[in-house]
Amino acid sequence: MKYIIAIDDNLNHTEYVAEGNNYIVNGAIYVPLTGSASEARRYKTRKIAERASERNGENMWGRVRIIEVEE
Repeated sequence: MKYIIAIDDNLNHTEYVAEGNNYIVNGAIYVPLTGSASEARRYKTRKIAERASERNGENMWGRVRIIEVEE
């Protein structure tokens, strides 16, 4: 089993944390996101995913969920 991080906004739209490092735009930190669960970064354990879901970023607002996926 692997885990992915989903971020749901108030508009019923879901983004997933993608591979890559945080990046800066106009002094604000952003986390790489993708609209497809198949392109989401896979984490080996739930604990690692939980820690990664606590990253700070301007685009990390909304309800954060950790989803278990078959790999």
